[in-house]
Amino acid sequence: MAKPKSILLGLLAALSVLYVRDLTRAAFGVPNALPTLADFLIGSIWLSGEMVVLTVAFNQSMRRGHGPKRAALIGLLVAGAMSAMGDAIYVAIRHRFPSWGLLPPDAGEPDTAMYSFVTGFVDSGLVLALWTLAFLYPTALREAFERASEARHLRREMELYRLRTTLEPHFVLNTLNAISGVMTEEPETARQLVGDLGTLLRDLVRKSDDRERTLGEELEWLERYTAILETRHPGRLAFEWDVDPALRAHRVPALVLQPLVENAVQHGALRRRSNGRIRLSARSEKEQLVVTIEDNGPGLPSEAPRDGARGLEMVRRRLALESPDATLQLESTHGGTRATLTFA
Repeated sequence: MAKPKSILLGLLAALSVLYVRDLTRAAFGVPNALPTLADFLIGSIWLSGEMVVLTVAFNQSMRRGHGPKRAALIGLLVAGAMSAMGDAIYVAIRHRFPSWGLLPPDAGEPDTAMYSFVTGFVDSGLVLALWTLAFLYPTALREAFERASEARHLRREMELYRLRTTLEPHFVLNTLNAISGVMTEEPETARQLVGDLGTLLRDLVRKSDDRERTLGEELEWLERYTAILETRHPGRLAFEWDVDPALRAHRVPALVLQPLVENAVQHGALRRRSNGRIRLSARSEKEQLVVTIEDNGPGLPSEAPRDGARGLEMVRRRLALESPDATLQLESTHGGTRATLTFA
């Protein structure tokens, strides 16, 4: 977002453009070209207000995830409309308070609020457009590039996080031991585990830089992953799924669910000696997708997060960069911890 220093520089540049034009006209002998003190004060205050409005509209549009071009267009329209209204009000004040000495229009110009509204929109629009192109737009482009680079880095880091949790020798060896343990008495379960493990490994080595995936794609991977965990921890870990099938086509940032599930497993359900449970639900609420992951572990720790606990931090940062309207809320419940993701 535009910094105070750039805003101040932009304001000084815009005022210079505005009044250098008047000085130039006066130098060529144009009557009433120089502004009166009242004109100067009113014009400076109003232009400052327009630039503040433009900056606020621009920054708010960027926070809503709009690109720099759309944010600049929205800011210019808002500030241009404010400028046009200001010029129309100026005419009304000049008629109402002639003793203030405000400059009359140039010879031949209509002295009407509508004329001032239109010309004010054009004149100030040019100054504001120059300021936008010189200060706001370059800053927004640079920040958009930095955010995109950080988002790509986070996606790769989350891919590595999933690789580490799934391909670590401990996970693979324990899964193979679980398959070996059920191969004789439960051959169907063994075949299912081999299939799930093979699918997980195949998906992991398949390179993907998808920014978003459907909720169904994310859940399909998690269902295979958690099926292996349930078999490895019989009697200690069980998953419940409550997902409206109609919501599976909803697009969500890729890989944001797996760290939350992993957190619920390692720091929630498996902290119990038995009957650890995790419930993942997805519902539609006020036209928003709400995904909840709830465990029956000991709840949130009172101390600071442990060193190296990057999963939650990565999820929060990913949402801020690529899905600014989404939220993540963590809370202790009577029987564990609840993580709630809300997507607009």
